[in-house]
Amino acid sequence: MGDNLALLTPKEGETMVELIKLNREWFDSIFVSIKPWSVARLASHKEVWVRCYVLPISLWNKDCFARVVGETTTLISIDNATLLWENLQYARLKIRLEIDRYVRVAKKMKINDHLLSIFIIEEFSVFLLINAMVLITTMSLLIVFHHQKLMFNNLSSLWEAVRRSELQG
Repeated sequence: MGDNLALLTPKEGETMVELIKLNREWFDSIFVSIKPWSVARLASHKEVWVRCYVLPISLWNKDCFARVVGETTTLISIDNATLLWENLQYARLKIRLEIDRYVRVAKKMKINDHLLSIFIIEEFSVFLLINAMVLITTMSLLIVFHHQKLMFNNLSSLWEAVRRSELQG
């Protein structure tokens, strides 16, 4: 849900009140507070993984990554494979940003007297379709994507992809 919020739902036939009473110590050790869900209780931020391309490996450190992701986001953590240099194609970083934002940035930065063109792209797992089927009931269309990685910024990008696939037959 974002902002360190979690939605807990009981199994059929149980209630959250009963579960919390039976496991109070465990719930208190995990959660800061437990409140009933309401529509008004929405997250304002989310945590996502991003990939940072074209940043020289010699600059792969926490301070540099924090500077690269910028002032409007917060660096949360660095992927272990990045820290161990297991994958040198990109640095994988977890950041916190406003919930309504999507990260796809190309920016020039001067770091240690070098002008760099850095690319930061959010890993967008909701619309990452690999061997998946998407059923769009409003159009009564069944679209099957095999062995393709597709990223959509928003719903209009998805509809544009649908339109293109219709034109291509």
